[in-house]
Amino acid sequence: MEWSIPRRRLPRSLSRTWRRPARGLCDGFRACWTLPYRQVPWALPFNLTQAEAKDAFHVWSGKGEPGTPKITIQTLRPIHLPYYVFEGQLNVTFTGVVGYENGDSSSEFHRTDIRCPPIHLGADAGQTTAVYAGFDFRRLYVRQAVSRDISDALLRSAVPMNELTHKPDGAGVEAFKMKPSFAYLNRILERLPEVAYHEAERYMENECVRALQFERTDGEARICPYSEARMPDFERVEDVNFEFDKTARLHDRGVVLLPVWVVEYKMLGHNYRAFVSALVAGIKPRVAGICPRSDDPGASGGMPGDAAFTWKTVGELREHESTNNQGWKVRRYWLDEVARVMPEWQKDDARRTRANRRNFGGFRSKGGGDEASSDDYALLGLVQNPPPTAAAIASAFRAIAMTSHPDRQQGLTDAEHMKCTERFQQLLAAHSRLRRKHSTTE
Repeated sequence: MEWSIPRRRLPRSLSRTWRRPARGLCDGFRACWTLPYRQVPWALPFNLTQAEAKDAFHVWSGKGEPGTPKITIQTLRPIHLPYYVFEGQLNVTFTGVVGYENGDSSSEFHRTDIRCPPIHLGADAGQTTAVYAGFDFRRLYVRQAVSRDISDALLRSAVPMNELTHKPDGAGVEAFKMKPSFAYLNRILERLPEVAYHEAERYMENECVRALQFERTDGEARICPYSEARMPDFERVEDVNFEFDKTARLHDRGVVLLPVWVVEYKMLGHNYRAFVSALVAGIKPRVAGICPRSDDPGASGGMPGDAAFTWKTVGELREHESTNNQGWKVRRYWLDEVARVMPEWQKDDARRTRANRRNFGGFRSKGGGDEASSDDYALLGLVQNPPPTAAAIASAFRAIAMTSHPDRQQGLTDAEHMKCTERFQQLLAAHSRLRRKHSTTE
């Protein structure tokens, strides 16, 4: 997180304290969010050479085929793209409807609260659970090229990025510029309604559902439609609901860098970009982009699905999130998830970083437990008996702080300034302990 403090109001000592730390492997530009705890993420090696990526692109673009425009490759560069991979259990309930056509009218029968068996969505469902965590490229084409090749076995083979040995020359790394909470709320929850809807349609055809009794809308009749002599003329699902939040989490290798070849080419005087997946060796690589061949079904970049249903549900989910007032809990949860999936050797550093978050005015309290001692009273010029009130503690600390703050000491050497800073930290710790102990004293 970047702290935005007006420069004219920033004291000299605080300017050192709030200074932005050194850039790490996955830092982006100054205005974006970066991975917490200076994390080095997991990474997968390139399983596709430059020549193989070039050949796959030529096959996809139809080079040499009649009617294909001339294509000139400008650059072909390897890059690791940042990804979050989520997992969890999806529970779906819906209302099933069957009906019969009777001339100009029809009769419908309903069955409410039909529950699908729990569906585990993990790395093997990468098209749904994997989220591109950058903003440098168009996520539609990145998703089409990379996400379908993700699997649990593939992620288990990932290693920390600094231990990756085989990398093509000039391989780049894009920064994690998306918060995990944003990825979950604005990417995963956009995809789940369509998944739940199609799962409900699939389960509607199950023998277990067909053996249930359905009730007419007016409640006057019940039938088991698929055991009748006449089969229903139509069936559909309504009121599809799903639950995923309670089990959602990051995969154990869910903060990962995935390899891809980025092809920048020129066609008909315009610049375009395509992506060649380098995840899996020995199979035909996936390529995505604006295809020059008009007969290619992916040329328009569209994706199948019930768009009206999806976006209506997404709007309801976003409205619920905006009124629920639990956003800070969601952000905290996903930050802790990022820390959980870190490589083991980094976790000690993460714990130390979290322990150092508590500070006051840029000064961290050193030493001292939670119990107040006689030295704390002496530092603030107070007596233990009778016990000081909360107002007296605050007044004593304010008086000493006005004279002892390092910024009010002029002409000090570096050693003297450091000694003054340490003393002020001791005052902060003493004030904090005494305030907790006498918080109810009037």
